Amino acid sequence: MIVTGTATFQAGSNLKVTKTGVVPYDLTRTQSVLAVSAAAYSGAFSTLDRSTQTTQVFFNNATGRIHGSGLTEAQTFADLTTDTNRKAIASVLYANGLTDAAVIKNGTSVLSAATGTKAFIASGEMGAATVAFLGAANVDTALDALSPEVYGTSMLMASRNSLSLARSLAGAQAFGDTWNAQVGYDQQQSTSTASTTTLNGAFDVNSTYALLSRKVGTASVFSVLFANNNGKSSASGFASESSGESYGLGFGTEFDLGRLDFGLVTGELTSSGSRAGQTFSNQKINATTLSARMSFTKLGTLVPYVALSRNIAESDAFTEVGTGANLNVAAAKQSDVTAEVGMGYGIKVGENLTVSLNVAYEHALATDGGTLNASFADATTPTTFTVRTFGAGQDILRGGIGFNLGLGEGRSAALSYDYHTGADVESAHQIKASYSFRF
Repeated sequence: MIVTGTATFQAGSNLKVTKTGVVPYDLTRTQSVLAVSAAAYSGAFSTLDRSTQTTQVFFNNATGRIHGSGLTEAQTFADLTTDTNRKAIASVLYANGLTDAAVIKNGTSVLSAATGTKAFIASGEMGAATVAFLGAANVDTALDALSPEVYGTSMLMASRNSLSLARSLAGAQAFGDTWNAQVGYDQQQSTSTASTTTLNGAFDVNSTYALLSRKVGTASVFSVLFANNNGKSSASGFASESSGESYGLGFGTEFDLGRLDFGLVTGELTSSGSRAGQTFSNQKINATTLSARMSFTKLGTLVPYVALSRNIAESDAFTEVGTGANLNVAAAKQSDVTAEVGMGYGIKVGENLTVSLNVAYEHALATDGGTLNASFADATTPTTFTVRTFGAGQDILRGGIGFNLGLGEGRSAALSYDYHTGADVESAHQIKASYSFRF
């Protein structure tokens, strides 16, 4: 018999779900049934009696639908996946996206509630996120769409940008009592392959800089750097644009073994964009690099060097906005200590052109951070969860070619290309161009 019309349910009303038919039937995840038209009743159920069902089901008061989960009584959403990041998100979605209510266990003949059991889908955006997850064809990609992991890509971009600008300070030249100036362009691209989810991130960062150098005494050089930076970072369902400035100080001195350079660069990027349909703005990322580089005396046309750098990237806390499951993303910090060994080989071609070949290897001696904490902003009582961002401390092999053209009277132009490769990166390269002059 089908009953139609409008009903009002009193507090404590019970909705009973009973399997019927010759073949026993249970709702699985992605399946749901309409128990009552949402437009045809008022009030709310406080008990969901599963009767002969063998798996958990959840009722959505907003729609009147019962959703299957594919979970036993002892399981949570985390049991539907295996990846560590996804399990962390799934656990919190279960905790925040469902509400406690009286639920009768399968086989219990009387209404005796199971303490702490989740039966009702939360209202608002957390409820919508839960329904979308329960109905998604792929559990893993549904959880990835709720992950803040991608924000680590922007932090890595800021850190690599700061390190590259610090390297520009190494080898700065000045002659006589004049200032030497260099205006340059630095572009880096890289795609991570370290993530165990679908969220491997890519970045493209561009810097235009001015570097001023002046001789200190007979064998030392002091330098100052100003840079304007613009970058883009992306991943599945994620796009961010960043801009900001960097400032640096450098000092180099020559002695019998070669030349020792120190560089300090710090800067801030402001980012905005979207993640899985949610938007964010004014995310502040600070990056600082302190570097030391020892370039040894030439061995014929070879110039070997070693370097050490301390790289730090910090992001402030921010909150997404939108009609989906917004995230509160907590402040984060990633850092690494990276050692570098390399060698350059210069070939003179004609009077004014020098062609150089270089190879270098970077190894992370120590890393710290590499995780992000977040919570669902729309939850009644948000629970914090942690995911890895697989960002800091990449081991990279670099190789490239450079051209330097002397233009006379202390002027020169340079262009170089480096290819980067490593276990956790692909499609990575760097282009640098500069023009130097005296004044």
